[in-house]
Amino acid sequence: MADDKAERYWWLPFVSARAARYVAYTVATVALVLGGALILQRFDFLVDFSDGSEERPPIIVRNNSIDFSNGSTSDSSTIKASWHDWSEDLTGTEWKPDHTAGYHVNRFDVTVTDAQNCSPKSGKTVTITYRNGNVDTPFVLTVKKKFGVPAFNRKEPKLDRGGVTLTQTSMTSTTPATLTFSAGGYISSLAVGNDTCTFTSSDRPVIRIQPVH
Repeated sequence: MADDKAERYWWLPFVSARAARYVAYTVATVALVLGGALILQRFDFLVDFSDGSEERPPIIVRNNSIDFSNGSTSDSSTIKASWHDWSEDLTGTEWKPDHTAGYHVNRFDVTVTDAQNCSPKSGKTVTITYRNGNVDTPFVLTVKKKFGVPAFNRKEPKLDRGGVTLTQTSMTSTTPATLTFSAGGYISSLAVGNDTCTFTSSDRPVIRIQPVH
């Protein structure tokens, strides 16, 4: 009986070996493609030639419960048409405007109102520190390349949430989407590169961060 089974299924080892080779080949191919894409992206060999088609709205930061708004109610109708909700990355540590058609971002121009002694600034990294009691939480806005389609390699704004939970209020036709951290503290400092402004608990800074193409 055993000899009959062995004779009947003589082909099984060959099929198993072929399947194993196919799986190994597929895994190796996927790893090679993803690894190559990461290397090409890192050294700017892959670019998004479309460059985007829409102006990006400003990011407005304000309030004692810190709010990050993807737009301003004072925006023109053209800019309001480019409002989008925020989108959380798969890593769960960063947020970005869900704006596939937005232009490449090369830097941020930053201005502050409702607070004294903070001149306009410009740079690729914006750090806003929120103080609640003795705890400082840094929120860092940077320019990063998108890894994914559409708009692969597009330079876009990314907001590191500082290890805390941000709650999103989706946009409407009259109000921009907002990320909120409610903790009863205040915005204690703003740094663009090495250029820093500090604020007291009585200040109410409104920080306008404009992505620049």
